[in-house]
Amino acid sequence: IMGATAFVMADVTGAGYLAVAKAALLPSLLYYFSLLMMIHFEAVNKNIGIIPADQIPDPRSVLRRTYHILPIIVLIGLLVSGRSVISSAFISIASVIVVSCFSAETRFTPKSLYHTLELSSRNALMISTCSACAGIIVAIVSITGIGYKFISIITDLGQFHILLLLILLMFTCFVLGTGVPATPAYIIVATLGAPALMKLGIPTLSAHMFVLYYAILSEITPPVCLSAYAGASIAGANAMQTGWRAFRLGIVAYIIPFIFVFQPALLLTGEFSHVAQALVTSFIGVVTLAGGMQGYLMARCFLWERVLLLAAGIALLYPEMYSDLAGLGVILFIGMLQYLRRGKALPQPDLNQA
Repeated sequence: IMGATAFVMADVTGAGYLAVAKAALLPSLLYYFSLLMMIHFEAVNKNIGIIPADQIPDPRSVLRRTYHILPIIVLIGLLVSGRSVISSAFISIASVIVVSCFSAETRFTPKSLYHTLELSSRNALMISTCSACAGIIVAIVSITGIGYKFISIITDLGQFHILLLLILLMFTCFVLGTGVPATPAYIIVATLGAPALMKLGIPTLSAHMFVLYYAILSEITPPVCLSAYAGASIAGANAMQTGWRAFRLGIVAYIIPFIFVFQPALLLTGEFSHVAQALVTSFIGVVTLAGGMQGYLMARCFLWERVLLLAAGIALLYPEMYSDLAGLGVILFIGMLQYLRRGKALPQPDLNQA
């Protein structure tokens, strides 16, 4: 299931929709798998354990309350039908009030309605302020022409060292994609950044996927990480701490674009044997990288083990025989050491910290 950006990319690159969807498949699976492993290792490391049976709600009671998701369905349906964002939001908010009347537990009273409006306003303040600041930054870059000039400069630098070009282009995409929805953000960076990569011989699809990734990742990249700020306002958490946590959880998404620029096998292009090798080793690499980031694989990691796991994870994500063998050797060595000491007692769970 692809968003509108995939159709725009298919038109811009001339690659076709199915080619774009195929190229996006493995990186997206690796990203979601990395989130799963990150959260799993953190839960095991902090000895959170499983939810007690008496705290798990009865499935029938959950099913009886599924009508609570109707406002979300209304919102998505209105947006898909072509309604404006403001109109869709207004109608879906009205549907929340209607749905709340279905049960005495959720029915609004004047007092609860007032508190709900107050809480919504407070949550909106953080997001609107961050969006306004992001808009100022984007406007400065666009109106002054700094973005175009910077692209010209980094293209010249890239002729001497392509890795330097990729790093500079990554930061440029962060800025240009800040506060912009996915499709407009892609159009901006595809116009400015992708040609710079293609001039250096990078395949068209790899170049466009590279700039798209970092334009979208601006949403979880501190200091201006609007999606993380929105999540923080909902959770009542510190905004910047949430941003850095989002950055850490999404670390795989920051590494993969560099790899598929040099090795398009991660985009499922090339010989079958090479693609199959990339498919297997990349998932092992994600597990290794998640263990290094969270400090846990089969037992708690020492600092030197975390460093080796991070290096091994990157090596396994890079689909080459020697890098894969080196990464597998490291993970087998550390796995054996941790298996021998995994029986040590863990502290009691700290649910507040979790």
